[in-house]
Amino acid sequence: MNDGIAQEGNELAIFLNVLRKRYWIIILASVLGIITSLVFILNIPPRYQAKAILLINVGREKEVIIDPNTLTAAERLGQSIAQLATTTPVLEDVRSRLAIKESTDSLRGKIKVTLKPNTQLLEIKVTDRNPQNASQIANALALSMIDQIKSLLITLEAETPTSLAIVEQAQVPTNPTVPTPAQQIIIAIILSIVFAFGLAFFIDYLDSTITNEEDVAQYLKIPCLGVIGETKKYTRDGLRDQLLILEELKEIRTNILFAQPAKPYHSLLITSTRPGEGKTAVAVNLAKTIADTGQKVILIDANLRTPAVHQLFGYDNFHGLSNYLSGEEAEPLLLDTYFPGFKIIPSGPIPENPSELLLARRIDDLMHWLFEKQSADFVLIDTPAVGMVTDAAVLSKKTQGVILVIETGTTRRREIKRALSSLQRVGANVIGAVLNKQKMTDHSYYPVILR
Repeated sequence: MNDGIAQEGNELAIFLNVLRKRYWIIILASVLGIITSLVFILNIPPRYQAKAILLINVGREKEVIIDPNTLTAAERLGQSIAQLATTTPVLEDVRSRLAIKESTDSLRGKIKVTLKPNTQLLEIKVTDRNPQNASQIANALALSMIDQIKSLLITLEAETPTSLAIVEQAQVPTNPTVPTPAQQIIIAIILSIVFAFGLAFFIDYLDSTITNEEDVAQYLKIPCLGVIGETKKYTRDGLRDQLLILEELKEIRTNILFAQPAKPYHSLLITSTRPGEGKTAVAVNLAKTIADTGQKVILIDANLRTPAVHQLFGYDNFHGLSNYLSGEEAEPLLLDTYFPGFKIIPSGPIPENPSELLLARRIDDLMHWLFEKQSADFVLIDTPAVGMVTDAAVLSKKTQGVILVIETGTTRRREIKRALSSLQRVGANVIGAVLNKQKMTDHSYYPVILR
């Protein structure tokens, strides 16, 4: 039972997630569908329906006999007589009576004759764009059927007299037939909304990227630590966006610091599925935000392939982590930033064998040195994209957890799942994802360091 409730809750969450992501498609498709339907409906010529009723009489022509036996016989004959109404001889007679040039096939499409259940009554319905034509054809058809039955009885020399009598003549209809315009409009609105929802779900099915927190929970099965938006550059709106991002970073910081109250995190690795998702900017700004709480934070640039941390602070990269790991220097180069409590270790010169260097025992010595000798409260490690090389997977066991940075609306779920699997295979503790570059403006993203 609990599984059923959970499944229903999951389906509801998926439905609401699609609504949240594709609401503009639903609104736009609904409005366009309704407008198109209204234009179509208002341009459809009205159609009118006239109705005549005949009585099937089994007995003498001038006697109307209604009893159970007559009713049974009439019902047996009724279906055959109804089929007779749309035969070519009858329709040709109708054309002759009305002196019309309309073809028999066209007439046949306008006529519907049915036997009312449990009665001796035949109902003739004729639909036409002209109300006078509809009534004239219905009445002419009734007369033609009466004459045709008489003619058949004479030809067949039937023992049981059968006749048709007009009970109700067709009147000229004054209102268009159903569905009425109001009903058509209601149907159009319903169909437009159903189509809009179907289109939204179809587009969502085709979109294989991660676009919001619900996608992270639904497809990746890991927590979403927060969402960081894009910013404008050198504009008043840019300042507003930076303030919003500052609040988002504070939320991420809170989610990290209080994720395990009994055993708080003190070291985390930050990576992404592929290059260009903004992981370095996230690492730098997150380190600065944690340092704002009074903690001593050190960011290690372990991207020994395309390092960038030193550039953000205006340093050269002649010395750094690679020198220490290769044994050239006894201690790594520790550089101050213009933020209190926040220091960095640049990557150093790009080595020929980065993966082998990162496997060295000196990484463990470095982490011990930072916490014991430098009294670091928090260590963050920026690595290359996990989907490109194995560096992040190698270093993931050196920290308490891993944060996966995902560019919203760009990175494919299949790529992200592959990256997650490579981390989980080596026993990495992926504590959650950070969605980056969430659309806030029409301007392109750039790695801002919040000052």
